[in-house]
Amino acid sequence: MKHVRRHVLTLCSLISLLLCIAVCALWVRSYSRCEWFEVGNETRWRTVGSSSGRLYAATWTNYARNYGQNLHSYPRASVGSRALSVRGDSVQVPYTVGGLAVGTLNRSFYRIGPFLFGTGTGGDDVFLVVPHWAPAALTLALPVAWLVRRRREYRNRMQGRCPKCGYDLRATPDRCPECGAVPTVAAG
Repeated sequence: MKHVRRHVLTLCSLISLLLCIAVCALWVRSYSRCEWFEVGNETRWRTVGSSSGRLYAATWTNYARNYGQNLHSYPRASVGSRALSVRGDSVQVPYTVGGLAVGTLNRSFYRIGPFLFGTGTGGDDVFLVVPHWAPAALTLALPVAWLVRRRREYRNRMQGRCPKCGYDLRATPDRCPECGAVPTVAAG
């Protein structure tokens, strides 16, 4: 069971590291391109995008009755932006002429540090903006914890310590007097 947990942790760490790399690549790309994905059904319209070092997501009532999926990717120079006033600050939100603009809805914004949260006039419309570094840091936490653990295990093994608790096993290489663990290879 211990080996299964270790393999699951390793797999999750690898997936998390790949997500971190993808977010960092999207972060760098966001300064040269505006990209967003939109999907709509009879009642809701949802969009997720990346622009100017920020990730944003929005959902609102589909008053225009647009259906289907759209993927947009434009050079920054060809995409307009609207400044949304947020209690003395502004956020640039990309839009295309004639397209559905995320920032054209009447919204009430709240800022918590670099994070931005907005609600629409009906209360069921939601807008969220986060800097790219936040999901990059979150997805990097698990691989860093995995690396620290592996390094500690390697260091303990090289110094003749108990793999479970780190107790010095030079005097008693067959069994750890601290936790009772039996090392797989006797320290010597």
